[in-house]
Amino acid sequence: MAKKSKADKAEKASKIQTALEKLGLTEWSEKLNSKTTEEIKKEIIACEQSLFFQNKEKIADAELQDAIENKKNLEKPYKEKANEEKTKIQFMCEILETRGTPVQ
Repeated sequence: MAKKSKADKAEKASKIQTALEKLGLTEWSEKLNSKTTEEIKKEIIACEQSLFFQNKEKIADAELQDAIENKKNLEKPYKEKANEEKTKIQFMCEILETRGTPVQ
């Protein structure tokens, strides 16, 4: 894997800073700079635990799961029609290629 250039690192840092500002976490990020490495590691673990429990709550949310299932059911005819059209295009391209007409 190639090393990241200084420009790549600067761009990544800029994107992270923009995201922090957008989320209103500027003050939090400034305070984080004064923490020790061990404190930062504990903070990472706390964030990971929070994500884990948020995901569990999301899965357990019956209203959300019903909405997701409803969305799938509402999208089904559109997806089926799109798949039908894609299959027709693939078949027509195959016919053209067997007739010596290259398809791009």
